[in-house]
Amino acid sequence: MGERDREGGSASGTDPRQTLPEASGPRSMEMQACPVPQGLWARRESDHSFTVGLREETRQKVGRITAFRGPVPGSSYRSGDPVVSIESDKWVGHFPLPMDGIVVAVNESLYQDPSPINRDPQGSGWLFRYRPTGIHGPEADPPPSRTQTPSA
Repeated sequence: MGERDREGGSASGTDPRQTLPEASGPRSMEMQACPVPQGLWARRESDHSFTVGLREETRQKVGRITAFRGPVPGSSYRSGDPVVSIESDKWVGHFPLPMDGIVVAVNESLYQDPSPINRDPQGSGWLFRYRPTGIHGPEADPPPSRTQTPSA
């Protein structure tokens, strides 16, 4: 992939992100009491955190995922901050955090092998977990974990 492709453009001059509006921009939908950027899913966990992953429909549009870059556990992000970068054979996209929050876990196995996103994007291919700070403040948060997995 050429440098221009990594920056979101292509040799043909079209921006592949423009064909996937759910992967960028402020549009969101409500899902389980949490605004979720289009293209992602979220599941509320018993500890009031949210596990977030790539929707199957989005994964099908972008093709085979080849690289994942996620947030750092324990880091605070503001609503709209890009926290995940996903690269496929034909596309690079950045996904924002839906609301102010603290990342409590990242599926670090995806750094070495992003194939679970391709096989099971709503299961073993989950991307990260975060706790919104507007709902439950950081003073109530347990320490972040790099090995924590979402509950089923």
